[in-house]
Amino acid sequence: MNRRNHKRAPRDLSPAAAALAVAAALAPFAGKAYHIDDTIFLRLARQIAEHPLRPFDFFYAWGLTPIPAWLMYLNPPLDSYYLAFVRAWAHEREVWTHLAFLPFSAACAALSVAISRRLCRRESAAAAAAAALAGPAFLVSATNVMADVPLLCFWLAGVFCTLLAVEPGQEAWLWVGAAAATAAAMTKYFGLALVPLCLIYVLAKTRRINAHLLSFLCAPLVLTAWSFYSKSQSGFHHPLASGQFALGARPLDIPQGLILASFLGGGALWPLALLFRPRGLRAAAGAAVAAAVFAALTAASVPAPARAEWIVFSAAGGLLTATSIAGALARPDAEALLLTLWLFGTLAFAGLVNWTVNERALLPAFLPAALLTARLLESSAYGRRTLSLWPWAATPTLALSLVLAAADAGQAGAGRSFAQGPARALLSEGRPVFFIGHWGFQYYMEREGARPFDYRAPDLPTGARLCVSLNNSGTLPTPSRLRSRLVLERYLRAANPAPAALTDAQGLGAGFYNSANGPVPFSFGRLVDADDFVIQSVAAPAPR
Repeated sequence: MNRRNHKRAPRDLSPAAAALAVAAALAPFAGKAYHIDDTIFLRLARQIAEHPLRPFDFFYAWGLTPIPAWLMYLNPPLDSYYLAFVRAWAHEREVWTHLAFLPFSAACAALSVAISRRLCRRESAAAAAAAALAGPAFLVSATNVMADVPLLCFWLAGVFCTLLAVEPGQEAWLWVGAAAATAAAMTKYFGLALVPLCLIYVLAKTRRINAHLLSFLCAPLVLTAWSFYSKSQSGFHHPLASGQFALGARPLDIPQGLILASFLGGGALWPLALLFRPRGLRAAAGAAVAAAVFAALTAASVPAPARAEWIVFSAAGGLLTATSIAGALARPDAEALLLTLWLFGTLAFAGLVNWTVNERALLPAFLPAALLTARLLESSAYGRRTLSLWPWAATPTLALSLVLAAADAGQAGAGRSFAQGPARALLSEGRPVFFIGHWGFQYYMEREGARPFDYRAPDLPTGARLCVSLNNSGTLPTPSRLRSRLVLERYLRAANPAPAALTDAQGLGAGFYNSANGPVPFSFGRLVDADDFVIQSVAAPAPR
């Protein structure tokens, strides 16, 4: 017995070891420039620091023109309250702010291992948790300070407490889980889905009703109170407005299910390793082939640089979905019910409810998918041998995830470098500087003193400069009456430091954060610049 345990030890992974490994992988990105929606969360944190009870009482330009933050930001504010706390001592310095978010990522790793140990054999639990944590969806998202990784942390904490609570005499853990679910719901509204998920599991597992079930009312009551508070402040219920916005039209003329499969497969990557061991997974491999064929048939609608990734990622997503379903059927117990509802509830939200498909919305899906697949592989001797190879699949997945994280950091850094270089030089001349483009670029331009261009007030003063970030959101053409007055001064290109693109707003290739930018989460086909910048001066109006 001791010899057998000794042989298994190298394949084991403790929660503490997983947390340290994730922290070590993310530490090099502590100095990453603020990126994507980090800007919004930081702006809210500033408001909260000044007016803690009025987090959304300001106007902000995150589109064509400044609008009330109640309409601009349709997420609950807990993440920004944490940022306001961090800001008090970090003063928005990137290194300290990112390090303050590192405990969320480390806790996700520890909780993933702890949950996996309760739902799988210990050796396969380590493999499943490692596969879920090594994927680019988690590691790239963890290099930002948005609400997605904190939501995942609270979600996993809620699930873990529920798993503890179904043990005899441990029902009080439901109240700890309720606190985690409440935090999840106040971090992102999707976090409220944790309540019915865990309630269904508890009832299916214990078939008992007791007073501790009242804990499941905590998150709905807090969210209801917040909803009525938002109504008193803004005139509408903020959670309901968020739902209405999320149900907006999808921009791409591509089957939504395939886009979801592409982001699921690309965000995990490790299912590709299973394609090389199809024995015992014939039905799942058939689903992968079907997804690949369907993707190939629709490839004409996909930008040419991303077509190869489109087919490969769709096949991986189809395979992962099929192995998850097969895993649920192989061991149809209460735990399978929990994992199935967890996975497919997340997929339904990310693909049918959320305003766009993106890896951030899919983050809660990767661990249950890995666990269901592990439970399937545990059911046969050949599958168990396949599980023993998962660490070898996780290693290249991790390496590729780090490359993608470097590419993402490169795009973020391009906006910071432009603001601190050419834009700062222009501002030193004393002339007004305006800019077009959002994300982290906006944060750094505003910090230097530049002002966002207002499409409803396009008449800029003569001599002003207009700076445009092209690989960005909100870069619509300028109004015609201003366009005739713009004179090109400089066109600057920021090279991509890594051989991958996660956001290609110019060529519709890759859309890690928004599938409107491309139907694959990342692409190696056409390596776009990290960003391109245009500096234009405003000439005097032509005489009438």
